[in-house]
Amino acid sequence: MKKQQGFTLIELIVVIVILGILAATALPKFVGLSEQARVATLNAIKGSAQSASNMAYGTALAKGVDVNAATATMTVTGVGTVNLVYGYPATTSINSLLQDAAGATYTTDTWSLQTGCTLQYVESAASGVVPTYVTTTSGC
Repeated sequence: MKKQQGFTLIELIVVIVILGILAATALPKFVGLSEQARVATLNAIKGSAQSASNMAYGTALAKGVDVNAATATMTVTGVGTVNLVYGYPATTSINSLLQDAAGATYTTDTWSLQTGCTLQYVESAASGVVPTYVTTTSGC
């Protein structure tokens, strides 16, 4: 008769306990990575919007658009008509100037990844004043 070989019940329980301890210590690190990734995405969108806004302002200057006017328009190749406020893109046009919004949805003046994880674009308030950006990360 052959002797059966295998793990005892005690050995299996010890392995399961060790795996549980490892999982409990590693899980919080992985949960934090998701939040950091969403915040990084918002920062990337902010950088893209700032670049697009500055490029639009420069293009408006080059095309002779009055950048001191409260409202103006210009045509951008590949985008179409862009509404400007003091030479910078209006909230109705800024999103169309971005190449990629990284999966965020844009409504009115805000990019949203989820509730409480947003980036708001605030138009230029006066001539010579750059647009501002308000980031909310409480829900990321």
